[in-house]
Amino acid sequence: MYATLHGTIVPGDRIGRTIGFPTANLQTADPLPEDGVYAAVLHWKGGCRYGMLDIGMRPTLDGKNRRVEMHLLDFSGDLYGESVEITPLHFLRENR
Repeated sequence: MYATLHGTIVPGDRIGRTIGFPTANLQTADPLPEDGVYAAVLHWKGGCRYGMLDIGMRPTLDGKNRRVEMHLLDFSGDLYGESVEITPLHFLRENR
């Protein structure tokens, strides 16, 4: 298991929502696991949501800034400014 990441959801570039995969962008000072795609769980307000976590430089976009972004399954809502915890559960693949 990987260490839980703690932080605040901040606005991103809002590209994911235009292609049907909106993401929650985590601002954290915690040490990050290796770049890649993970199955993960987000804990927020006493509940949890599962999804796909991407950590890395976004090679299909600008490739300039390391980001922590999570697409939540079956969720629509606004998490901006919320304090959350994200736990990577399983490494799925490297970024491409």
